[in-house]
Amino acid sequence: MKTLIVFTTIFLILSCSYPTYEKLNDKEKLEFTPSTIDFKEHNNQKFDVYSIDNLQLDTLVSLNSNKKKILYFNQVWCEGDMNALKCLLNRELKGFEIIVISGLDWIWTKSYRDFLDTNSYNLNIYIMDIEKYPMQNSISLGQASLKKYKLFLKEFFDELTFKKISENKYFPTFFIINDKKELLYESSGSGCFVEDCEDLIDNFLSQYNDKMKKE
Repeated sequence: MKTLIVFTTIFLILSCSYPTYEKLNDKEKLEFTPSTIDFKEHNNQKFDVYSIDNLQLDTLVSLNSNKKKILYFNQVWCEGDMNALKCLLNRELKGFEIIVISGLDWIWTKSYRDFLDTNSYNLNIYIMDIEKYPMQNSISLGQASLKKYKLFLKEFFDELTFKKISENKYFPTFFIINDKKELLYESSGSGCFVEDCEDLIDNFLSQYNDKMKKE
């Protein structure tokens, strides 16, 4: 049976009760606190997990104006999401910069760091600022993360662009934008089986290329 069954099991477990960064004591928080972006030293900062809000993403997007940005929203506890990220990172994508963003609570910071350490990727992962985007009461971890994701996008994009974005019920989700935050392509989440990750990335890239040819 497909790996989605495993994901569903994890999802149901997390639906009952999920830990949060705020429930940790000060000593425990040290291990789970993301780094802070310093744009003056951004090129010299180590690859790590960084806290981010919509204004910081504005700046990040504008830094390398000659490259289109792939905004990749995911959840580290979902193996399909992370395998899709590996598939994306393993492609030779000239002219693109990949920006990975998570709407999870900071309690997952260490899991993202473990991913970076294990796979040796030269990559930053950005996790939403929990003061600006706190985990809201919800029936599940997935639903709470989706609420943060929608609020983040609403603040990042202009009103007209936000209204064009498809309703998302699952992760991963992809957006391709330019340095002016113009939305070139989106692929809203529909879930991802571990074994289907290559097809997911192939479809995402081919659909984007087809769209660009028509314009």
